[in-house]
Amino acid sequence: MLSSESARLRNLWVEDAYSGACLWQDVDGEANYTIGQLAKEANIGVETIRFYEREGLLPEPRRTHSNYRKYASGALDRLRFVRHAKDLGFTLEEIRRLLSLSENSHADAGTFHVLAEEKIRWIDERISQLQNMRDILSAAVDSCPGHGTDKSKCPILELFIGHELDRK
Repeated sequence: MLSSESARLRNLWVEDAYSGACLWQDVDGEANYTIGQLAKEANIGVETIRFYEREGLLPEPRRTHSNYRKYASGALDRLRFVRHAKDLGFTLEEIRRLLSLSENSHADAGTFHVLAEEKIRWIDERISQLQNMRDILSAAVDSCPGHGTDKSKCPILELFIGHELDRK
């Protein structure tokens, strides 16, 4: 086991050729991001990283002798995975499952195919719901006389109160 002094000497301050970011790197080549560097590289906030740690989407990083978080380069890949899955509409629970499957040597592409098809069906349902909401609100806007009319005659307000909109 290395002493903390020996461990510190095993780290080098280097510039990442891909991003230009300066980060600590073990002598064996493993990158060590601080939480700020990792947040910048992953294009997410520091608090989001801490949240993902609490949620189990990102493993707890190792800590320096001064208790600073040090993340391996795999953490950046994992955060990008999470961010891309979120951008595609997956929930944290679904992302947790996707991460688990991605690390399971027995999982195959068929599993991901099924999960993606399920998400597409959910998106299609949501699009239909949103289109219905838009149609209702558009009809209310079209039938609203606009400014200068008493608000008691406003079809938009009627929607919020819960009265049905007269459809033409």
